[in-house]
Amino acid sequence: MVIKTRTYIIPATLLLACLAHSPILCQDSTPVKHQFDVTLPTTETSSRKNRMRKPKVKKQKTKKVVTYLDMDYERLVTAKDTQKAKGNTTATIKYLEQLLKLCTDVTLIAEHLLELGDAFFADNQFQKAAIIYSQYCALYPGSKKQEYSLYRSIASSFACVLPFDRDQSKTEETLALAERFLKQDHFTEYKDEVVQIQNQCYQQLATSECSVCTFYLNKGCLKAAEKRLTKLRTVWLPKLPTFEPDIIALEAQLTEKKEMAQSLHLKNVELAQKKNEANQKVAQNKKTKRMTDRF
Repeated sequence: MVIKTRTYIIPATLLLACLAHSPILCQDSTPVKHQFDVTLPTTETSSRKNRMRKPKVKKQKTKKVVTYLDMDYERLVTAKDTQKAKGNTTATIKYLEQLLKLCTDVTLIAEHLLELGDAFFADNQFQKAAIIYSQYCALYPGSKKQEYSLYRSIASSFACVLPFDRDQSKTEETLALAERFLKQDHFTEYKDEVVQIQNQCYQQLATSECSVCTFYLNKGCLKAAEKRLTKLRTVWLPKLPTFEPDIIALEAQLTEKKEMAQSLHLKNVELAQKKNEANQKVAQNKKTKRMTDRF
């Protein structure tokens, strides 16, 4: 076991220096002011502050897109005139359709309706154009544009006519409109055009009748073909005198078919008679054989 016997000796100079700086021995006469920190320690972290108080970001104002559905009447008229001047028929039709929904003036409605019909006609939408022109004629019978609208209605309807081998309902409808136009003696501006359309409808319907008659002749339906030829001669020949050679040719075919059918019928009758005679002879021979078998 080792016993500590070392002692520490503090030098005198070092002891005096420590005593000189001691606050107990060297007290200042001026009073000491004590200052206390009253600020509370922060417990929130910076990330939470940022999360609780987000900086305000200014939203950029976007301009609202204005369509033709949001426009009033005046703006629609201006936009329609602009698109019409540019030749944009599709946009013009949209503006005119919206104008008709908003307009309350009867005179302006008539103008917009006729303008819409012209737009459809220019865009080759003849079915819709014919409907619009017909509406105008029905709603404004005393209008100065009555002749123009009725002529355009006829032209639009004629543009929808099908070929002669298809259904001819549209041709008959166009012809009825043309006859209605020509009954009005004061309609003179478009009379020549309407007469031309009328003759074309006659030609179309007569050609269709000839096509049907030819079909019946080829099928051997001679009675149906004869009825069609009668209608061609009584109804269409007075209107189309140049159609007589075609009718004569069909009548010749019908006569030939009738003769062939009649000759074939006579042959069939003769064959039937010969067959009956042969059957009768066979029956008589059987009877005689049976009588001889008895003896």
